[in-house]
Amino acid sequence: MYKIGICDDSKLTCTELENMLRDIMQSLRIEAEIEPWYSGESLCKYLEAGNRFELIFLDIELLKLSGIDVGNYIRNYLDDLKTSIIYISYNRSYAMRLFKMQPLDFLVKPLQYNSVRESVEMFLKRAGRKKTFLEYRTGNNYCREMCEDIIYLTSDNKKIHLITIANKEIEFYGKLKALKPQ
Repeated sequence: MYKIGICDDSKLTCTELENMLRDIMQSLRIEAEIEPWYSGESLCKYLEAGNRFELIFLDIELLKLSGIDVGNYIRNYLDDLKTSIIYISYNRSYAMRLFKMQPLDFLVKPLQYNSVRESVEMFLKRAGRKKTFLEYRTGNNYCREMCEDIIYLTSDNKKIHLITIANKEIEFYGKLKALKPQ
């Protein structure tokens, strides 16, 4: 299952894009969890807590924190080069300024179904259809890491330590036997 985020301050755009994505993923017979976000600040806070998306559709002209700032946060502060970002905007002039964020694509609003589908298909080709994740729970949050990003796991009295290639150390409670890649 792929986790897809949409970040746009327009609830209408989020709803329209979410409906397009559900239709596209269903037609491709691919499971996806799609989450809308209405501000760059709330998305960054969610990501800072260790949550991740494989694909984010990101509006450039958000109210406070711009989509460019959010992309910079993802790439440089979180050191996340794996999340695919597709920028969306009414203004075509942003395209060249986005180069440093290494976006997968840039879509012009109003969004067209075929353009969104082409971008999703490009993402799926790059990502490969069979990614496996290790899912776990920390407090009230359900989290997951791509198995290919995990260097090793250790356990000490039901406390599991997970180390990733980004040198991130995650601790949560559980049993190693109970962990299954999904």
